Amino acid sequence: MHLIYTTRRRGFEPGRQYRNPRFFAGADKAATSVTVEGHHPDVVAAYEAAGIEVEVIGAEEPRPDDAESDERARRAELMDAIEHATGKRPGANTKTETLEQRVAEIQADSQGNDGQE
Repeated sequence: MHLIYTTRRRGFEPGRQYRNPRFFAGADKAATSVTVEGHHPDVVAAYEAAGIEVEVIGAEEPRPDDAESDERARRAELMDAIEHATGKRPGANTKTETLEQRVAEIQADSQGNDGQE
């Protein structure tokens, strides 16, 4: 029996055996070969240890330095700074450039007011 481990939700071919790797509890000994879609090293390791042929498709390792997550973190920092200074949180759809400009304005205003008391 050929098994396919995937997290996709559509595009299944009739007559094929699919499993979600999220619910992986161990190698199915009835399998003669396995295809793993994505990065699921525990699934791959278990089947290789059982001596069952494994094909991996699209196994790009998740990168901790992912630019998208860095951008989200930067936006969150900017929004927090604006909220702290003004008491109002910018909208979720505010462009990063606009957030950066607003933080720069707030910082300039606070520096300009430092010696004027």
